[in-house]
Amino acid sequence: MAASANYLNPVDLVRYYDSRRVLQLASDSGATAVIADLSSSASAAYGFVLNALRSAAADLDSHCQQGRRYLRADLEAIIADAVTYPTNEIKNKRAALIQQLVADLTFGIMCSRRGQVADALKALCPRYETALVTLDRLAEGVQIFDTDTAIARGVPARVTIGKNIYRPSRDNRLFGVWNDDTTNRGYC
Repeated sequence: MAASANYLNPVDLVRYYDSRRVLQLASDSGATAVIADLSSSASAAYGFVLNALRSAAADLDSHCQQGRRYLRADLEAIIADAVTYPTNEIKNKRAALIQQLVADLTFGIMCSRRGQVADALKALCPRYETALVTLDRLAEGVQIFDTDTAIARGVPARVTIGKNIYRPSRDNRLFGVWNDDTTNRGYC
């Protein structure tokens, strides 16, 4: 199944988390949802998971755009390449980080939707905290997605340092008078 604009479809979430837990969190009626509910846009479970996916995708987009390294189109292109070339290991590896982040964020959002306190939330979905840290690292540019443009943006530009550098004093007790000083009095 091709990924939607949220980087994952509701049924894809069970590739990253135990389907029993996902299906329990996807239903508010007390009865556990079934996998078919995550494929049917008419089911309430599909709507719950889809809303959590949208929120997770928006978190990813906003953090990546804050760091000014990626546009939404860049992230969508990574996912589209993986879908278009399913046997290309490099393209699938690039997409896997995005999809894992969205899955972790989605699962955390679904758990927090049940009103879990912070300690219980950490115990139920420990990767949620890791995903939030990764988002911050992406926004700061400490971590990047494996794309040529992101790598090129992360490499600092060459700067030529001119001959006129700052010196705290023309006369330096340790080194004497600087030779390139125009007021050099003939001694060093």
